[in-house]
Amino acid sequence: MKNALAVLDIGTSSIKCGTIDRELNIIESTLRDFKINSRQGNYESDFEECFTKASEVLKKIIKVTTQKGYFIEAILITSQAQTFIPVDKDFNSLDKGIGWLDTRAVVEEVYLSEKLPEFYKTAGFSKPLSSLYISKLLWLKKNKAAIYKKAAYFPLVNEYVAFRLTGKFYSDYTSFGMGGVFDIRKKHLNQNFCPIHKQ
Repeated sequence: MKNALAVLDIGTSSIKCGTIDRELNIIESTLRDFKINSRQGNYESDFEECFTKASEVLKKIIKVTTQKGYFIEAILITSQAQTFIPVDKDFNSLDKGIGWLDTRAVVEEVYLSEKLPEFYKTAGFSKPLSSLYISKLLWLKKNKAAIYKKAAYFPLVNEYVAFRLTGKFYSDYTSFGMGGVFDIRKKHLNQNFCPIHKQ
């Protein structure tokens, strides 16, 4: 059998999936849309729907590609950044996912900018923008305290889908590093940020 790679891309409103051979020729591709709820700067999605659509496209792609005589040696996942969801210890959704386009955390942006004047040195952004994970996570703590307290994790959409597919947690410096809670120089959680969220 010939080797192939499957690529799953979790976009803003659709899941795209395809397979390629070693010469980067496309073997098969497909797409599924999912719903984005938008209202006054809030953008939310159902991560369970995202996972269902991801499963559908992967099953289709794997079936067709193997029927064509290929062995899929790996599945690569690319994704929109910043979109996350609160989940319990078993990765069950506790609320809707907050999208990367979401700018609800305006007050939190101002607060964090004051508390973290050297944010740019560790985060790769000039300040804690309202669209960043760090600001929206604080918004969640302040406005949905019961959900925040119950949550065990706050995975990004690609991390959520990967966990549901494999039962294991995966992340990467690029995706996680764009959220503002990660020190991109030391490659671990930003210690200046953690006490603020404990308050």
